[in-house]
Amino acid sequence: DRTRMVMLNSGRFDGQAETIGSLSNPGSEVWENVLSDLHPYRRVPHTAPIIEEFRTMGSEDRHAFISEYGIGSAVDLVQVARHYEQLGKENVEDARFYRDKLDRFLEDWKAWGMADVFGRPEDFFAESLRKMAGQRLLGLNAIRSNPHAVGYSLTGTVDQGMSGEGLFTTFRELKPGTVDAVFEGLAPVRWCLFAEPVNLYQGGEVRIEAVLANEDAIQPGNYPVSFEIFDHDNNLIWEQHLDFTIPDRDSGNEPPLALPALKESVRVDGPPGEYRFVASFDHGAAAAGGQTIFHVYSPLPLPPVENEVMLWGEDPPLSDWLNDHGVKTRAFTPSEQTSREVILTTYPPATPITKETFQEFLRHIARGSAAIFLVPDIFKKNSDLVGWLPLAQKGSLATLRGWLYHKDEWVKRHPIFEGLPTGMMDYSVYREVIPDVAWSGQEVPDEVVAGANDASLAYSSGLMLSVYKLGEGRFILNTLRIRENIGTDPVADRLLANLLRYSAGEMDQPLADPPQDFEATLKTLGFGE
Repeated sequence: DRTRMVMLNSGRFDGQAETIGSLSNPGSEVWENVLSDLHPYRRVPHTAPIIEEFRTMGSEDRHAFISEYGIGSAVDLVQVARHYEQLGKENVEDARFYRDKLDRFLEDWKAWGMADVFGRPEDFFAESLRKMAGQRLLGLNAIRSNPHAVGYSLTGTVDQGMSGEGLFTTFRELKPGTVDAVFEGLAPVRWCLFAEPVNLYQGGEVRIEAVLANEDAIQPGNYPVSFEIFDHDNNLIWEQHLDFTIPDRDSGNEPPLALPALKESVRVDGPPGEYRFVASFDHGAAAAGGQTIFHVYSPLPLPPVENEVMLWGEDPPLSDWLNDHGVKTRAFTPSEQTSREVILTTYPPATPITKETFQEFLRHIARGSAAIFLVPDIFKKNSDLVGWLPLAQKGSLATLRGWLYHKDEWVKRHPIFEGLPTGMMDYSVYREVIPDVAWSGQEVPDEVVAGANDASLAYSSGLMLSVYKLGEGRFILNTLRIRENIGTDPVADRLLANLLRYSAGEMDQPLADPPQDFEATLKTLGFGE
């Protein structure tokens, strides 16, 4: 049919988009290279570089059609199972599939004490479904601000393929807030606002931008607009008012779908808390959107911990950060121990780790020391990522990478998260430190602190932060991206300071004797002779 535009395929996974065009316009008999057909599924949570990528896809001579993209939620396994029970169809194939995933989730729920976070399993899934609305709007906000993005086909309408990718569930139940988010995100006129970094210290600068998405809904002319920043008590801390011009349009001069309105850097000296950057028309236009948030933090106390910290591993930048913050440090020496110690491990030392080295390290812990395994790299033994893990059940370092289908991360109330939000992890706070790996298959820790469950497609899970006792001491396993963001993200800084303070809690006690059965313990852990 020569009267229609025809797309070659979807997403251009053939890899030949530069030589074979993505569409054929009405009347054309060739594939024309005038449009980028994209499936830009990106890592979740979206960080500033990913958001910037969505804002800049396409070009003047080859606009972008985003033919697939979205961020889903968990499948509400409890609700789906109840629907099949209500229908008397518990034994059909789909019902058995969902029931298996629910049973595995409930095992984790019980073992990890997730009731401390959510109360009921139903509440975990409700939180996941609610969270999706904000993620949908985050992506739409970036896409609508892109003057070269001319089309968007959203993933997906319904939870198909046993997944949580839809705007509504398998049983056609709306996910809370999603209709409102999509309605706002696709409004003919909306303010698309950005504030980076989303986490900064008092006295730092936040870069703010405002872009107006306008699908020819506002007539050409000048309009008075206001831009303001409010602190968490709604005190006005910054404002700017200006006239914004919507350019004329004619057959040879169509304005872009997105018009930049403001780009500023603002120093923020106000109190810590959540801040709002807002935009509004003072007259003549009704726009959706118009708000984004960022967080301001007070500086860390100096020093964050009084105790001397022993460092094991090669990491001069971390050592410099600790010294700059008044923390006394020295290198860990396996053969010496005269008192309980706080031991911070980082990237593996230049000298290869041996079984004997780890035996002495564990002996220090058993006599009352506290070890923080800041990165999992220290446990790699040849090609085995958990070869040196000091647990009887080594399990695995599982990949839990998020994109359209993703895990839901959560945090318990715990001293390690003092001064930070708990419950389902807020991506506007934790986006930099959320990892793509977690501890899976190990014995249940003495303290579960943070974990993740992925019920968006199949089912997988793991712990990101946990505490294990060993003799009179304890050690902390971590996969959160704290080390990667030290000195650049206040959340990472605060987590490290809290880890050190928590670990130093019992360091004033006398050095304990090694447990009588310690050699047997070493053997159980895989470090025996």
